[in-house]
Amino acid sequence: MLSRRSKINLALSTLVLLLATGVYLASETDVGEEPVPLTGIKPEDITQIRIKDRQGRLIGLEKRDSEWFMTSPYRTRADAVRISGLLRIATTPTYLRLPAHNLDLDGYGLAAPIAFLYLNDAEFAFGSTEPVHRRRYVRVDGRINLIDDGFYHHLMAKPEGFVAEPLPQKSEGTLD
Repeated sequence: MLSRRSKINLALSTLVLLLATGVYLASETDVGEEPVPLTGIKPEDITQIRIKDRQGRLIGLEKRDSEWFMTSPYRTRADAVRISGLLRIATTPTYLRLPAHNLDLDGYGLAAPIAFLYLNDAEFAFGSTEPVHRRRYVRVDGRINLIDDGFYHHLMAKPEGFVAEPLPQKSEGTLD
């Protein structure tokens, strides 16, 4: 059990780490370097998506003949617009890349990630946001990356949010 002083020191250390990251990002932005894509995966090459959160909820999506289907928890057509928004994460710009093996993952919210996203076999672990630019830490391929936080809402959506709109029912009679 940590003493009160140890807890305060841990909290302050985490804050200093996050602020140092923010200062680094601010100086990096001033240099004018172009951000690089998060992965080399092309969105059109992705055929399977899985989303898993801390509560154990799993959403499975699969592309068949250029159409998306939900495979878990329901078996139905999936919303192509929502999926196209989610697929953009593969090429979203990353503003910071750090090797994860030397870092305290807890400071980035990645010791116990909020959610996991799998695009084919690539794993994306989502952590906390940094306080300066409100970007999100994401661990991919052994690196901690910092990306714009435009994907989190897809990961937290209910499974029903991925279901394609149902086609209207045919009526028995006709209107003249």
